[in-house]
Amino acid sequence: MTQIKTLEISIKEEILRYKDYYKTSLKSKTKILDLIASYVHQRKENKVLPILTILSARASGKITDTTYVAAAIIDLLYTATRIHDDVENESFSTNIFNKIDALWKEKLSVLMGDYFLAQGLLISVKNKNYQLLEIFSKSVKEITEGEIQMMNNSNNLNPDKKEFLEIIQKKSASLYSACAKAGALSSGAESETVNILTSYGKNYGIALFIKNELTLKNTIVNSKYRITLPYILALENSDEQDKVKMIKYLHYPVEKRLTEFMQSFTEKKNGVLEAVKLMEDYKAKAIEDITELPFSTSVESLKQLVLLTI
Repeated sequence: MTQIKTLEISIKEEILRYKDYYKTSLKSKTKILDLIASYVHQRKENKVLPILTILSARASGKITDTTYVAAAIIDLLYTATRIHDDVENESFSTNIFNKIDALWKEKLSVLMGDYFLAQGLLISVKNKNYQLLEIFSKSVKEITEGEIQMMNNSNNLNPDKKEFLEIIQKKSASLYSACAKAGALSSGAESETVNILTSYGKNYGIALFIKNELTLKNTIVNSKYRITLPYILALENSDEQDKVKMIKYLHYPVEKRLTEFMQSFTEKKNGVLEAVKLMEDYKAKAIEDITELPFSTSVESLKQLVLLTI
């Protein structure tokens, strides 16, 4: 049993209702759409988002029909952004969504991403949940801005830590904060509680992104170098001479020994340790956020969500 599975079991009935609503929302009158949507649905990776939405609703009041709507919308939007992200970053992606390209075409992958996005927004309108529509539309806007910033910086071999953290907040944290906020609002929570859970979601999302950066390490694929947060932090800890040397090497990232050298550089310059420390800081902030809420089993579950996944 996976660690996240234990939390799923604690809200088993709610998860089943959410899944039924999600599946229904994917149905269309076009066979190829249903086929690909079913394929993607069976291979979705992120189980955290609906759990976060449901637990946020529970921790701030009670679960309502709007909670399930919110969980389904955020899952559709997440799927859309992941498909688009994978198409853009196919060299580094090991995500199952990229197999859409192998079975169909890259253009179809992009269109499927658009389809999931449209479905998510249409559910908001259909249910007249304009508050949810605003929350998730802003989240999509921030994710898009973050992706564009990351693409624009892809050739920058001396990236800025502050700017990279801003990108993380847009690409990842905005989605998690939207989840927590939507869950709280769906339960009719007061503004103070909504703000607490929104902050919790943001800090949790940043910590999760950094954890993923640590697992990616520094990789060179098809002569393209994937800049990671640990490398950026290692570069910050380097003197000017070392910086120039690293940047020069990165212009010719074609040999295996260069990959090994860059990973060694990142560790020697404490880039990995700095990233771990930063991750732990945001993890602690997320847990600290929810200590402001009255104690309940749901609040404790939100704490466990952080501890089990980071």
